[in-house]
Amino acid sequence: GFSPEDLARLRAQHPNEPLYRAVCSSNEPRMCELAHLLRTLRTMAAAESVAGLCDELLMRTHYLAAVSAMENGQVRRARLRSFLSWSAGVGAGGLSAFLRTVDSVLESGSSIGTPPPVQAQGQVAMMTIHRSKGLEFPIVLLADTARQFHLRDAYASILFHQELGVGMALRLGSGDLIATVPQRALRMAHLHEAVDEEMHILYVALTRARDCLMAFAAMKCPQSKLKALAMQMKGRGGAVPALTQNARSFADWLCMAGLLHPSAGALREQAGMVDLPLMQAYGELTGVFAKPEQEQSELRPSVVLQPDKQQTDLLLRQFARKYPHQELTQIPVKLSVSELSHAEQSLLLERPSFAQQARMTAAERGTAAHAVLQFLNCNTAPETLQSEISRLVQGGWISVHMAEQVDSAMLVRFLESALWQRMCSAQRLLREYPFLTAIDAKYVLPETPSTYAHCPIAVQGIADAVLLNGDRAELVDYKTDRVRDAQGLAERYRTQLLLYRAALEKRLCVKIERCTIYALQHGCEVDVKIPPQP
Repeated sequence: GFSPEDLARLRAQHPNEPLYRAVCSSNEPRMCELAHLLRTLRTMAAAESVAGLCDELLMRTHYLAAVSAMENGQVRRARLRSFLSWSAGVGAGGLSAFLRTVDSVLESGSSIGTPPPVQAQGQVAMMTIHRSKGLEFPIVLLADTARQFHLRDAYASILFHQELGVGMALRLGSGDLIATVPQRALRMAHLHEAVDEEMHILYVALTRARDCLMAFAAMKCPQSKLKALAMQMKGRGGAVPALTQNARSFADWLCMAGLLHPSAGALREQAGMVDLPLMQAYGELTGVFAKPEQEQSELRPSVVLQPDKQQTDLLLRQFARKYPHQELTQIPVKLSVSELSHAEQSLLLERPSFAQQARMTAAERGTAAHAVLQFLNCNTAPETLQSEISRLVQGGWISVHMAEQVDSAMLVRFLESALWQRMCSAQRLLREYPFLTAIDAKYVLPETPSTYAHCPIAVQGIADAVLLNGDRAELVDYKTDRVRDAQGLAERYRTQLLLYRAALEKRLCVKIERCTIYALQHGCEVDVKIPPQP
């Protein structure tokens, strides 16, 4: 019920704020009522079903009555009822899955049509990966992952590309064709785009399962396939992009991930590569080899060979010998602070190109805030924040996209804090300070035996800010975590801050008397308790 004049007045009052934030910041009664309604519906969306949320929305806004009063009201009302019935079936996976389904329908240009039937409990649905987009199931069976990608079009004699143009092969007088440089360039582009699309499809398939995902791959000799992939990854240092881009089936990617998963030791044994560079991962991944049925006579050897007892005893004695300093092999030579402090948290991976959108993720917004805080001028007053951000953009320190997504209100609170005053008044201020320092193993790994407690471990990290005042210092770490209680950050990141403190004290030859976490979302400081010196 808002008129264009209402929206124009709202924009005039808040010219630089997004629409939602402008509505929440307005003091007009109608705007406050709308903001309250939105907050109520967001709270309900966390617990209610999609159908229940739609019913509540219609009841609060009287939208059904308004539709009935329009031209062709009965038809509009019937279409709305059909949409509500359709949402009851599709929305079983939650509001997020329902919205993704609606987006896919809008992108494809198709209509909803008749509502799909709701599957009964215990029923199995067989569908393509494209059809499953936006849905969720307790158990998903992904079949035929060893099927080769369809890349035949990339090897045609004449290739077309929307951006690169045309590439043709050269025909000799004898009739033979020779590939030209433009044709090879277009072939590489087609292969790259086709593999990216297949990876997108696999991403959709792997994210449909709620509890269990089972993938099947039919191979003549799976051990040879695993061994070939393992040798390539060992030579390249893991599943690098150059290797994954050359995959020709879903099974190639799945086997790469399985070989690098900590719990999939059986796959590495089959591949004969037990020393691959494993990746940090959570959950269990099990590889099972299903052998074809064979006759027992085929499995029974015709000649039974008796082992040489003397040679067997010699081998057993040699294999039974143990390295006397076995515990020392468990102590790493070098570790990054993130590997130690985030061992119990999810590993953050870069979003693939097909999952990137115009809006930044929470982690990317945190990176943007860290970039701004790194280059802010200590002599600039808080009221000139926008001009300071413009200076950072013009200087190339941050991108325009970062500047648009950064939370100005959050930065203003930081510039008005006592921490910023201490940073400006410090004798020396180090921001985004990288360090690589060797410290005793007992400070990094408390469970290290006393015999090896003083073995040096190289610790690498980056400190957000270090305030130096003579031989005294303060360590500051910014956090953009969205938590209800800012005090909980001290316990969550205590290990990280204490490791920073031990490494920086040795590196800078100062005594760090205070470790502070600044919660950017809450605009407050949280002190990390420093244990007394032994």
